[in-house]
Amino acid sequence: MMFNRSQAIDFILSIYQTLQRQDQLSPENETVTKCLNEFVGFLSVVYQESWAADLPDAPELVEVAANLPVLCGIAECKMEKWWCRHFLSKRGLTYADLASFQYFDSYRSLIEGEVYLLGTAIRDCVIFLGSGALPLTAIVLAELIPNFRIRCIDKDAEACALASALIRRLGLDGGIDIERGMAEEVDFQPEEAVVCASLLNAPSIYSVLEKRLVRTVIVRDAEGVFRFCYREARRPPETYRASSQTSCSSSRINISRLYILR
Repeated sequence: MMFNRSQAIDFILSIYQTLQRQDQLSPENETVTKCLNEFVGFLSVVYQESWAADLPDAPELVEVAANLPVLCGIAECKMEKWWCRHFLSKRGLTYADLASFQYFDSYRSLIEGEVYLLGTAIRDCVIFLGSGALPLTAIVLAELIPNFRIRCIDKDAEACALASALIRRLGLDGGIDIERGMAEEVDFQPEEAVVCASLLNAPSIYSVLEKRLVRTVIVRDAEGVFRFCYREARRPPETYRASSQTSCSSSRINISRLYILR
């Protein structure tokens, strides 16, 4: 379906109002799953329209732009836990089974873009902050770069327990560590590349990374109409130079920005 600006505003309002009315934002609620799938499909269609980029700043959508990313974040966390439990319930689970997750290809596209950004900055270890219950970043990295060490950090105890069980079932626990804790309290090393997830809530993380002399940081962010899904990320201080970034794409909602310590 094609949209003009007015139709797009009405559609976004309807998505927001539907999600607001839900008591349960998990995939167990078919209304939520249908609503979010339609919303992602809509974003993938309109993101290149000349009028789309400024929609989050439209007066009619001020409340939506402030609150819809919060609802989407809650839904994403619940979705990851639901899918992790689903995978853990399967016998003979393999990497190929993960492709049944409806956003698997989008995650893979996102991670492949980040690997390209990092280039030679990838050494021995990547630390993923805000990894959640379905640590596809770590899993796909392990598939793309065998014998690589990946540390996943999250403060949600349930998410960490689920992620740990999934990593063990996939036989990846030799290279992927799931650690429960606050991002700001990680013992960072300068040579470790750090990836900050879109839902990461760690206000002082950049000052910690700067103090630890961490050279390479990727920040997942959102631009244009995709800001309805994720709030724009805070930028690192000027001690970190913006090096490059991935481009917006219909295959992924996030963009990834690479920063290098000056």
